[in-house]
Amino acid sequence: MVMRTRWDDSTKPRTNTNRIKPAGFSSLDAEKLYRTQWPAEPRVKEQYFIGLQCGGCSFYAEFDVNWGLCCHPRSRHRFETVFEHFTCPSFQNEGWGPHSFSTTMKCECHGVDIWPSKKPEPIAEPRVRRAMRDKGKQGRRPSDRTR
Repeated sequence: MVMRTRWDDSTKPRTNTNRIKPAGFSSLDAEKLYRTQWPAEPRVKEQYFIGLQCGGCSFYAEFDVNWGLCCHPRSRHRFETVFEHFTCPSFQNEGWGPHSFSTTMKCECHGVDIWPSKKPEPIAEPRVRRAMRDKGKQGRRPSDRTR
């Protein structure tokens, strides 16, 4: 008699263990979707590639920098430990900052820019900036300096 484990028993669906796991997927099915990149769900795959991932979902409760708990009431991954770069069809975009755990509210960051849109320019006196600019021109061909 051969005993089958849940790893090779294809007759039973794999389920979430419902144990809080601070690192690693708590569902084998979710891990498989992530590793194979949602082969039957092109919309979810596209969502993943444009950065709409669990770390930016309104219902993502972060454990650490990589793992968190899905708390979306309509998600098939609700109460599962998921990777921050995972995604699902129930994704609710709120950005990669604090989360409101709501579909109707947005978290108010009170002007804090989580992802700066441009690099701040260094503050320097005009003569220092001029010297830095001239130093950058050294080593160029004469034709480049006139452009």
